[in-house]
Amino acid sequence: MKLIWNDDHTVASMYVRQSWLKDATMCPEKGRRAIISPDWNTPNELTAFGTAVHAAAEAKLLGSATNRAQMLDAALEAFRELDTDTLRWVKYQRHELLPLFDLAVDAWLTDVYPSVDGDILGVEHNFTYEIGRFEHNGVTVILYGTGTIDLVTSTQLWDWKTSTRRYKPAEKQKQDIQSTMYGGAAVAAGWAEWPLTFNFGVMIRGKNEGQIVPVDRDASHFEWLRRTSMAFARQYLNNTTDVEWPMNDTHYLCSDTWCPFWSVCRGCHAQ
Repeated sequence: MKLIWNDDHTVASMYVRQSWLKDATMCPEKGRRAIISPDWNTPNELTAFGTAVHAAAEAKLLGSATNRAQMLDAALEAFRELDTDTLRWVKYQRHELLPLFDLAVDAWLTDVYPSVDGDILGVEHNFTYEIGRFEHNGVTVILYGTGTIDLVTSTQLWDWKTSTRRYKPAEKQKQDIQSTMYGGAAVAAGWAEWPLTFNFGVMIRGKNEGQIVPVDRDASHFEWLRRTSMAFARQYLNNTTDVEWPMNDTHYLCSDTWCPFWSVCRGCHAQ
């Protein structure tokens, strides 16, 4: 979440990404830490792998890659750009990860791409739209959702994912925030109306296997997102980011592997 004031501090514009909202909903303190220490949130090899597979799909959709070999080259080039000294390695070693790109590209081409339908309206489309606004101590607060949709067509919305295992469709339908945030962006842009379906194209790491997971969203889901986002905005304005927000150490992602702030949070205390 990012806060920007106008010149006379009468209007506060706040920007929220679905990834931040997901983290903050799971653990508010992780959300606060991401605001005050964004440089700590460095990518690991799993997120870099996903970014590289996105690059391969983007190249195919935009026409710069016309075959599987060119897609693989695009993925490996994108990964090399991210493979710096700051990249955290949490699961694989480099020699173990590199062969998995070939499988992921093939899985996207074979199991996901054939289901893409409609005319392409946007690839890696950046969006910003108003979620809601409220008054706070004489200040007008405007809350915006922001992010990037991997693919928008005249009939579909898509996001590409890489995962260790297959997604559980019922779990995504119940809990997913991204489909609501991105669905709201499509509605705001006039590309869709509620209700809508958001599609996840999932590549299973280490397997030549893809999965398509549709998630249905309607205006009630967006209302939940609006209320939750505005509650965090008020938390930010009322309590600032100088003091700790509520912490949750019961989630499996509360670990030094998955949380970049663990060493200065739960990791400081007896386990």
